[in-house]
Amino acid sequence: MDGLKLQNDFRVLYETHYNNLCRAAFHIIRDKEGARDVVQQVFVDLWTKQNFHQLQSVKAYLYVSVYNRSLNFIQSHKRFLSEEKIPETSVTDPGVEENELRVVIARAIETLPDRCKEIFLLSREEEMTYNEIATHLNLSVKTVERQMGIALAKVRDYLEKNS
Repeated sequence: MDGLKLQNDFRVLYETHYNNLCRAAFHIIRDKEGARDVVQQVFVDLWTKQNFHQLQSVKAYLYVSVYNRSLNFIQSHKRFLSEEKIPETSVTDPGVEENELRVVIARAIETLPDRCKEIFLLSREEEMTYNEIATHLNLSVKTVERQMGIALAKVRDYLEKNS
């Protein structure tokens, strides 16, 4: 693919989704700068891969990535959100869509078979490599790869049908 076209497509993606992704991250971590950092890192990762044209749903990929990175941000910064920091959500709140998406993502993960869900969560929330997961669960790396492929496909399908 032409480098200039790739840059232009990426810029359009960034401009289209950046603000909504920041709101989604903010609703999870309640830290404006942290939310920007999370979203920025997701876009850096996407650019580094440079294969975003091959994704079935770039929007779903971006939101899932922001969701996972936001959870990692909370875990790494050991932030415990108090009730008084969390504002009441109303129907007119622009973050309602992001909150709903977060719920849909959680539901998608819950629909996974037990072993598949366990592998997915170890990869995404515990940030374990496939080799580490294989060793931890006494499985082959190929089995972990297959299970992750299944998990990602099922989550992606669920998101496309329910978001």
